[in-house]
Amino acid sequence: MTENKIIENKNSNISNENLVNLEEVELTNLKPEELIILLDQLIDSDNPFSVSKRVENIKALFYKKFNRLEQNKESETLEKNFKKIYNLFRKNRNDFRKEQEQKEKENLKLKTEIISEIKNLTSEVELKKKHKHQKKNKNKYKTQEKLEQKQQKQRKTWKNYKITQKIQNTGTKT
Repeated sequence: MTENKIIENKNSNISNENLVNLEEVELTNLKPEELIILLDQLIDSDNPFSVSKRVENIKALFYKKFNRLEQNKESETLEKNFKKIYNLFRKNRNDFRKEQEQKEKENLKLKTEIISEIKNLTSEVELKKKHKHQKKNKNKYKTQEKLEQKQQKQRKTWKNYKITQKIQNTGTKT
């Protein structure tokens, strides 16, 4: 957890441990302090996209409740804590997105190299060696990490792979 232990409300009817475990906690019944605690627990998620919608709901509800509060030092501190935690979530989400994009690029590069290797096999004479390489490359290709995003690029790459295989197979039958 981050630094929001300061804002824990002693009158809170929900404990820190239980907040994150209750997937369907009725957010409208929570106080702004409890919403901050819940947000703080959600930012530790391994996949920020899996909790993104819930975080945005918490944000909207927090500001709805915050705007009803009397503006004083305590409410300013509350908003600062919320913004700090929310900005940390955004940073985590952006870092996660960049990491996923990097993985996708590496995956696509490797698959492209495999296709290139297959294309180079067309110049080899020995059919057994060629078939062995095709099998090895097909297995390498299929075992690469399949990422959910950018599936269209992967489908295009797979189509390119299949076309290359057909061209290669028709070229060796003569």
